Amino acid sequence: MRSIIGQQITVGVAQSIFQKLSIAIDDHWTVNQLSQLRESEMKALGLSQSKINYIQNVLFAVRNGQLNFEQLYKMDDNSVINALTQIKGIGRWTAEVFLLFTLQRKNILPIYDVGLQRAAQWLYQTTKAERKKQLTICKEQWQGCASIGAFYLWEAIHQDLLQYDSIYDIPKDHKN
Repeated sequence: MRSIIGQQITVGVAQSIFQKLSIAIDDHWTVNQLSQLRESEMKALGLSQSKINYIQNVLFAVRNGQLNFEQLYKMDDNSVINALTQIKGIGRWTAEVFLLFTLQRKNILPIYDVGLQRAAQWLYQTTKAERKKQLTICKEQWQGCASIGAFYLWEAIHQDLLQYDSIYDIPKDHKN
């Protein structure tokens, strides 16, 4: 749920919505508890209609046996990504974030995460056009422990080392 909430919004907004959702369900993260929330309640928490639909898709997949979280722990990374992305609303980024934060896998670097791309651009002083390619190179070089690299890149953002005003721009003259 945290990964779905965090899709394409800032970390701060995602944390706020997640906290409100957690309070709304009394921190009981079960299919039954989440299913009791009405759409209007979910919208009042800050969830968009598409994210409400995605959450409902996950709940449906769990109820009908398509998604078994206990089985995910036993699967390899690619199998987890394949299982999760079968559910509408869960793409590769969401599945990779799930692998990182929930399953705590050691070799995950979400190449399509714009924050990670910006951090790689800052760290390696590449251009905006090269930042995704740079992150791909990092994934290859960090093989076996790419998750650690992802956490360091995110920490650079959290420490305000990038100092950008837009999610798309990093000043060219900014060097740390």
